[in-house]
Amino acid sequence: MLTFIGYIMQLIINPRRGWEDVAADSPVPRSLLLTGLLPFIILTALTSFVRVFYFTDYTFIDAVQNAIINAVTYFATYFIASFAISLKINALETTQGDTLSETEAADRVDVFCSCIVGLLLLITLISNLIPLDLSLLQYLPLYSVYVIWKGAEYLRIATDKIGHFMILSVLTIVVPVYLLGYFFHLFT
Repeated sequence: MLTFIGYIMQLIINPRRGWEDVAADSPVPRSLLLTGLLPFIILTALTSFVRVFYFTDYTFIDAVQNAIINAVTYFATYFIASFAISLKINALETTQGDTLSETEAADRVDVFCSCIVGLLLLITLISNLIPLDLSLLQYLPLYSVYVIWKGAEYLRIATDKIGHFMILSVLTIVVPVYLLGYFFHLFT
């Protein structure tokens, strides 16, 4: 999990260099998922219980519900994004001799989705641990859009198709986190 968090920190500090480092390390997607993203999802879900100590109207039942909602939301978002981007990656890749093999492209999509979902998880983790409702935290997902944009080079997206890539990525990674969260909170 420390390697995964290291990737997330590199992407926060300098997204372009962070994606270069991820490309140089070429992590195995399954390993990154099992030892990085899934434990980070569990850790973030568990931080929902910290809010019980800060807010008097936040009960243990609320913490359990939020932990489950967070875990399911981010887990589902990873698979939605990975599936949707994998379907379109060949159409978005550069056509100049710099294309990736099909398996390498699929691996990079999985790593890309893991890192971006991890970045959104970090935002949730911070908001769970801080005893205040800071409006700044509400705008941090906009930074994840910037990191997505810088990740286009990692996925070798053609420069004329970056707009399509951005729309696809935001609609399959950032939007589902908030739509699923909103949907699940309707039942609580």
